[in-house]
Amino acid sequence: MNNLTDPRVQQQRPPLPDPGDEARREHSRQRRRILEGWWRQDLDDRIGSFFSQDTAARLGFRDLSRNPLRALVDQLSKLYAEAPTVEHQDVAEGGLDDFREQLRAAELWSVLGRNQRQVVGMREGLVRVAWTDSGLQFRVVPSDMVWASATPDRPADPAVVVEARIRTLERQGKREARWTWDVLDVRDPQEPSYKVVLPDGPDPSKGTDISAEVLGGSFSGAEYPYLIGGVPSLPFVLYHAEGGGSGLWDAFTGAEMVDLTLTVAALNSFLCYCIRDASHPIRGLSGGSIRGVNVKGQSARREVPNDPTSMLMIDSDTGGPVQALQWAAGCDPERLQMAIQSYEHSGLIAAGISPADLQQSGQASGYAISLKREFIRERTRAMVPQFEDGDRRVLALAASLSNAMAGTSLPEDGYNLRYTQIALTTEERKARLEEAQAGIALGTRSIVDVILAENPGWTREEALGWIERVRAETVTVAEIGKADDALAGALPMDGGEKAADTALNGAQVAAAKGIVESVASGVLPRGAGVSMLMEFFNLSREAAERIMGTVGSSFKPAGGVTSE
Repeated sequence: MNNLTDPRVQQQRPPLPDPGDEARREHSRQRRRILEGWWRQDLDDRIGSFFSQDTAARLGFRDLSRNPLRALVDQLSKLYAEAPTVEHQDVAEGGLDDFREQLRAAELWSVLGRNQRQVVGMREGLVRVAWTDSGLQFRVVPSDMVWASATPDRPADPAVVVEARIRTLERQGKREARWTWDVLDVRDPQEPSYKVVLPDGPDPSKGTDISAEVLGGSFSGAEYPYLIGGVPSLPFVLYHAEGGGSGLWDAFTGAEMVDLTLTVAALNSFLCYCIRDASHPIRGLSGGSIRGVNVKGQSARREVPNDPTSMLMIDSDTGGPVQALQWAAGCDPERLQMAIQSYEHSGLIAAGISPADLQQSGQASGYAISLKREFIRERTRAMVPQFEDGDRRVLALAASLSNAMAGTSLPEDGYNLRYTQIALTTEERKARLEEAQAGIALGTRSIVDVILAENPGWTREEALGWIERVRAETVTVAEIGKADDALAGALPMDGGEKAADTALNGAQVAAAKGIVESVASGVLPRGAGVSMLMEFFNLSREAAERIMGTVGSSFKPAGGVTSE
């Protein structure tokens, strides 16, 4: 096998079962090359089929700078820009802190972000969960590197997965890289199977079992390591770009964006060629020759050194007059560029992106592939059900492995996730505020509805709890302000003869303010605060009451204010 040590496995075609599935894998592989920047050969192939052989050879430079597929995928893959909040209704507050730390240390959210880009760009993606010496491990598995099979009752969930992986094996005293297959099968819950084999043809059962060499033993049957609630499960979670499918793969939906990306790159390469070789006038001589002509290159191209201070010397070839000729440039780069942009724009519309969803550039003749945030939010909301389902499965696998390998007692199902929505722009926030105020004024919306709109996934009870917390904290801040004013006017200060005996220094003033603020925030009852001022600073009750003012009149213990 060629170049097995090359880390760019996306450039290779691994052996996998079922040759009939190769068309799906090859298309997915092409999409991944475009997303990961290894698509020069794909562009060469497109140029070769788009232009004549001679024109393709003359282009030279290949322009890969414009990549519509990746531009859209990157902008639509923002679900994990901030780590989601992991919750479980049966676990008390703080009970999942260690588990959350395990997930963070294993870089789960970065892995899921990368997986989302592959799912959006390739329509499917897999995440594999494992346990290593350092703990949990999460790994993105591209869909072009696997073959899978499902059962009839769950056609969108794999029951058998074969993953192609390159491993370095010891063979006849030499270490060499070989393609291997990780074969996992849970169709029979009584006999789950996990093997590593050297492939020998398209049938996994005919490969050479090297599980003992690679894994250190047998992990099939009773030794199968991936159990959720005691039920054998695959360590792979398959994510779909859209739900409701009747099969494992939907690789060819949206293939038009792949064609658009390749064609736009071919046209932009032609544009660069035209700018270089055909954007200037063509000049010639009739009946004469220029002195000092240099011949360069294998093509015997003739050039004349020239600058603004030089004078060309022309000799007549016929003894008669010499005629200088000039033809217009063969290409108008600006018009060609506008035509290419128009083609790209039409392709985006055909892919379901409205012109209204694009951020317009400053130039009247052009546009940028920059999606408006509201469009990204709408697409993200549509993706959440599929990704949330997959994320719950990943968490269940992670929890089960942690329980089995680290002795934890985590729930193995029932996890919930809260995803952070994309921040509003200033204009969007202003529009939402105006809409909310109009709805409240008309009586068609409540403040709870406004909070729910700002925080997708919250319940009405949580929104009400948030309102209570905001009100309590607003009162607290106001009362602390009143306390500062009261202190400024009521504390005896240095200077007066009568006040000299009760004057407070700076440290005592700060301590008195601390007592008032504790009452204002609900840590101390008002009566206790007044008594402390009297005892600690030798103040009369009248002075202590004057300092306390109205702070703490409606005392509520701080623990009684809840945020959820």
